Amino acid sequence: MNRHLGPIFRLHRRESGLRLAQFKEIVPVSKLSDFETGKKDLTQETVRKLYAIIGMEFHTVEDNVNIAVMVWDLFTAIVKSEPMADIYKKLYQQKSSVQFQGEYIIWLLGVFIYRVYHAEDEYLYEEDIKRLNKYIDYLEPELQNLFYDTAGGYYISTYDYKNAMNYFNKAVHSNKIELQAMAFYHQTIILVEQGYYVEGLDCIKRAFSLFNQNLYFKRVVMCNVLLGNLYSGLNDYAMSEKVYLQCLSAIKQLSLTEYSVVYNNLTWINLLWGKYDKVLQYANEAEKHSKTHEMMYFYKFYAYHKMNMRNEAKEQIRQAKLYCTKSSEYRIAMIDAFATYLYETKPFELKEKKFLKAYKSARKANDIQAAIFVLNLLSDLCESYMRKEKELFYKTEMIKLYKMRR
Repeated sequence: MNRHLGPIFRLHRRESGLRLAQFKEIVPVSKLSDFETGKKDLTQETVRKLYAIIGMEFHTVEDNVNIAVMVWDLFTAIVKSEPMADIYKKLYQQKSSVQFQGEYIIWLLGVFIYRVYHAEDEYLYEEDIKRLNKYIDYLEPELQNLFYDTAGGYYISTYDYKNAMNYFNKAVHSNKIELQAMAFYHQTIILVEQGYYVEGLDCIKRAFSLFNQNLYFKRVVMCNVLLGNLYSGLNDYAMSEKVYLQCLSAIKQLSLTEYSVVYNNLTWINLLWGKYDKVLQYANEAEKHSKTHEMMYFYKFYAYHKMNMRNEAKEQIRQAKLYCTKSSEYRIAMIDAFATYLYETKPFELKEKKFLKAYKSARKANDIQAAIFVLNLLSDLCESYMRKEKELFYKTEMIKLYKMRR
């Protein structure tokens, strides 16, 4: 009999919340315990009766489906930025074939990977992470590393960078080039957000080197986008712009679709740079590829605001509010703050409160660059209202954040 049959039964039993003693009328507790640990076999008829108590209809199948290959194919599609729906469909269709075999845990991993990269809001990711951690020994070492990298990717999306880094620090020890490269790539995302730019440069160089070994050109372009973010964090806006423009050229050559992302970044760095004519230029280019990107309207608003074009600024912030309903907490707070700021009749205290909300959201997301940007706005707000003590306070907080960046 399949050597995984007992351990997999234990998994389903525990998932059902049942104890060993609840099966004693079919199999003595000691014998069932030995079966679950793989020490003894039971007849198929006995196993069928055990599953009937759980509410599952047991059946056997030929062990002719290599689920691990499907899971690695899924991961390769992710690395190459290729469609993965067809691979996942084939994988999901194997559920009934593997749910009573050792490959069931590998199948669960494949489903988890797809869900993380497919970003389904209502999926219970934490439950999958808990389950896969519990049965991690069912996976061979490289599949374990694949789980660690994917779990880290999930925690990036929730801004839980501490948990994410813990998982990536395990994944980087993989012997598979693609997996190690992805772990370094994901670590760089966190280092950028937390303001650790020097460490980020070292990390992205490792990812570059590994991706280039297998000629993953699309992923190399994505690494370059991160490199531009790193230079932006180091206030080298000229180099950042140069890198982003190289990305646009590569995106065109490789027939990729990430134009709006790069134009968004180009718009942002020119906003920080104070080149408002370029802000409008790049934002207009971005709109050609995504007319519902709320930050494009926000950036254009800010440029018009700084250029004292009040009517144009009001129209852009109106558009930003229209499209920001499903955006991040920081973006919603920031757009709301400026919508309030534009009204001269609104009191200073309300405007300050709105900007502080945006600042706290940026810190919550561990976005140091955005937090510094908001503190600078708060300082300017206080200066315009002649609140000298508060202006000094926000400038001091801004200096503290600058010192946090490495």
